[in-house]
Amino acid sequence: MPGISSTEAPARGGRSLASHKPLAAAVAVAAGVLLAVQARVNGQLGEKLDDSIAAALLSFAIGTVIVAVLALSRRAGRVQFAAIPALVRSGRLRWWQCLGGLSGGIFVAVQAHSAPVLGVALYSVAVVAGQTTSSLAVDRLGLGPAGRARLTGARVVAAAVTVLAVLVAVSDRLDGRSPVGAMVLTAVAGVLLAVQQAVNGRVSQATGEPLVAGLVNFLLGTLLLVVAYAAFTGLTSDVWSRLPGEWWLYLGGAFGVAVIVSGAQTVRALGVLLLGLCTVLGQLAGGVALDVLAPVHDEGVSVWTIVGCLLTALAIAVAARGSRR
Repeated sequence: MPGISSTEAPARGGRSLASHKPLAAAVAVAAGVLLAVQARVNGQLGEKLDDSIAAALLSFAIGTVIVAVLALSRRAGRVQFAAIPALVRSGRLRWWQCLGGLSGGIFVAVQAHSAPVLGVALYSVAVVAGQTTSSLAVDRLGLGPAGRARLTGARVVAAAVTVLAVLVAVSDRLDGRSPVGAMVLTAVAGVLLAVQQAVNGRVSQATGEPLVAGLVNFLLGTLLLVVAYAAFTGLTSDVWSRLPGEWWLYLGGAFGVAVIVSGAQTVRALGVLLLGLCTVLGQLAGGVALDVLAPVHDEGVSVWTIVGCLLTALAIAVAARGSRR
């Protein structure tokens, strides 16, 4: 595929992480923890507003403002953001590699629709199944800045073990419901999530600025959610007149910025599959921490969640070993 190789110059902002895979993996796990916290915050914001799509739009819009300030307050960020059209014209960056934010917007919209229908347990299994399966294909095609990765038995086993780990982690919360349409839609959203990580890494590599990659992502995602919200509500909803007063409910966008920017920076070192596995481990660990520190229904920490974390760690070890040349 033209323009997809592992020989392009690395992003200036990602050199240190690209040369230190353990550090990149630790950052990816931390990003997964933030994803778990973001899901809790955005979920409670959606409950307060009684409108999940409005909550997603608000979170994305806040994230856009934050990443715009961070990226454009520096001269290098402004120069590289303005240079994106030239990078596309020159072929150093393909136009479709700038569309990662559309995948992000679709993912959040599907999350708002499917999570209440499936429940958190089935939703988690479906999205991780789609993400890990897609990650194998994305790495094999070389869509991300790490280049092509062979489809080895170890990588396939690692992806399968991760899906099993999430299934084990949520096994005590499965209630037997399995709406096929919502499951398929959620799995497709997981597929798009892996593609988003790959192309955001390409933008970060071409511009040398992970924050610029984050800005492109959030701008497109917010635009998509605005269009979707207008299509569903006709802009007649009164949701914006009853915003909650708790300040921490508006932190989801900031967490999203940290996740997207760190992913754009670490995907070159890890590849899409290993990045996804580390993120899943962080999400499970973050879920355990939330159940201990801020339980919602006094359910406590399930032993199956702990087992799921251990299985995911095992999958990461297998994938890392299988990724060595």
